[in-house]
Amino acid sequence: NGLGLIKSIDGGDTWTVTPLSSFNYSSVNVRDLRISPDNPDIVLAGCDNGLFRSVNGGDSWQQIFSDPCTELDFHPTNSSIVYAIRKIGGVPQFYKSVNGGQSFAHVTNGVPGTSAGLMRAEICVTPYVPDNVYMLLAGQNNGGNGLVGVYISNDSGGSFGFRCCGNSSGGAASVSNPNLLGYSDDGSSDGGQYTYDLGMAVSHNGNNHIYVGGILLWHSSDYGYNFSSYGKWYMDAAHKSKGYLHADIQDVYATANRLYVVSDGGVAYSENEGQTFTNITDGIVGTEFWGSMGFDRKDTNVMLGGTMHNGTLYQHSATTNGKWRHPLGGDNQMGAVDLNGYMWASDGGGGFRVSKDQGATWVKSNEFFNWENDPTHSETLYAVGRDGSTSQGAIWKSG
Repeated sequence: NGLGLIKSIDGGDTWTVTPLSSFNYSSVNVRDLRISPDNPDIVLAGCDNGLFRSVNGGDSWQQIFSDPCTELDFHPTNSSIVYAIRKIGGVPQFYKSVNGGQSFAHVTNGVPGTSAGLMRAEICVTPYVPDNVYMLLAGQNNGGNGLVGVYISNDSGGSFGFRCCGNSSGGAASVSNPNLLGYSDDGSSDGGQYTYDLGMAVSHNGNNHIYVGGILLWHSSDYGYNFSSYGKWYMDAAHKSKGYLHADIQDVYATANRLYVVSDGGVAYSENEGQTFTNITDGIVGTEFWGSMGFDRKDTNVMLGGTMHNGTLYQHSATTNGKWRHPLGGDNQMGAVDLNGYMWASDGGGGFRVSKDQGATWVKSNEFFNWENDPTHSETLYAVGRDGSTSQGAIWKSG
């Protein structure tokens, strides 16, 4: 719930709410928004309750269809042609308009059918090859779970050809048939979070580099036939050296000179075709601490807490110069600092870890759901959890 669809005519300095009641103060999600490259008054809005079209800059709207519309793109050089992903019965399907979005026709040539287990789809275009349409399909297909395929149209969305990965759509994940949407950086893991995170972009500088985002970012430099991952979903030494790119990618966007990646960890960009990234999240107030926050009773400059999607964060006015450090990843819930200065943090999986060297190293302990440090005995910790051998709850005490 929120303000719905808002509009600025001064470069984002001020905003007004558009009058379409279907958007404003409702639970309807606006999934995609596109402005005609030839006429800024023509606006298309893809929403959970359909596709809407405005010809007067958002002052009034016409509903084109009522099925959920999750993706939109104008042809880069012909604004009469519009592409859309329309979900019918929960299945994403490719549609094309040749009259600026006033009506759409279903395209089936070269696209997996409605019984192919499709669940999500992304589309993108580039002005350097204006008649191409790039499509990413995800779901459960041919015994696989995750990537169904990367497809490319060379005739303005009239038909598509399978490009990657493996010899055909879907199939069990392996190094030779990589699942670009899984957790493994070699593509060998099944599944992923494609119902939650998915993105796709193609370079705008004429080299046809294609980027796919799920849990990880993948890059193809050979027109989509082969892909390689940028790095693991967590920060290892190799990943850190070229700029950490947070997992769970929600969108990928290319300009002539930059590639932007939007994830659960913020915004990052690359100016060398995805070889290294620079994080520009500073200034975005988006980190959410949940559960409990830990403070050092002897040194009030120390704070430790768990965040949603962004792991454990730790701050000390002296050792970290007042900046937040990121010792643990995951969806972590709690933090505590005992009288010895030991730091305790949940690890997102129901357990906790302890550090005795100001966060340099962490040791995993038992699996608990909630816990509290004894304020007078630093070695004593009380925890509530579940006995691994039964379904019964239990209270534990250490120290």
